[in-house]
Amino acid sequence: DIDAIVVGTRTEAHFEMIPPALASGRHVLCMNALCRTAAQARDLTALAAAQPHLVSLVYPAGGPAYFLREERMMRHLLDDGYVGTVLQAANYWFAPFFGLGSMFEVGSRWFGRHTRILGYRRGYNVQGATVPARPGRGEVRPETNIAMAELAEGGLITYQHSTVAGDTARARVEVIGAAGCVVVYAGNATTPATFFGAKRGSRDLAPLPIPPEYADGVHVEADFIAAIRGERQPARAVPRFEDARQLLQFGEVWKESSQKGGWCDLP
Repeated sequence: DIDAIVVGTRTEAHFEMIPPALASGRHVLCMNALCRTAAQARDLTALAAAQPHLVSLVYPAGGPAYFLREERMMRHLLDDGYVGTVLQAANYWFAPFFGLGSMFEVGSRWFGRHTRILGYRRGYNVQGATVPARPGRGEVRPETNIAMAELAEGGLITYQHSTVAGDTARARVEVIGAAGCVVVYAGNATTPATFFGAKRGSRDLAPLPIPPEYADGVHVEADFIAAIRGERQPARAVPRFEDARQLLQFGEVWKESSQKGGWCDLP
């Protein structure tokens, strides 16, 4: 018998495919987005919650290249109190296509629940702003997308996505806290992740060496298999269905806010 199923077809079909898989007693790892809407995600989350003995996970929206390699080190710094209470955070991404879900996924697991959001989108129609099309992906719109959100614990986080920054721009997260600050640049296939930090009162950022025990990233498939076997719980960086629901809800409220030009509360 097959104990687990990986759902990796087009997102539109996930809402039809996942319920039978759960009903048949199979663990589920969903690739890409869980489904299309927050309403659908609520239904799938309820089905998964009704069968807590099954492992129901979603592959991280940004994939391994988007702060999965850096998860253990950042978690260590936050849990160890290096920055103290988080006052302000900023998440920058420069991918060819808007990936607010990927950015929110990182922000929510590192900084907690978001309570309200202000969304903004700016397109560019000026000479030199045109972005070359990617093979097989079509035209890339030259634009900047911004989301500003209040955190339940009192801080403020800003998400900024840009398609016009150029290939040399690296995704990064900046964290400013009551005790210090941290800046992390995401690694990629050719460049390792780098961390910089400073305690409150310092004038300069200094490199933060990554201890060997925090150098290894999160491995989604290995966590899924280990969870099925009862060996350990998946890392916090691997989204549960409820995390995917919050991601979709955040995207829908961002769109509402950007269209009306004002703050919107998150449910």
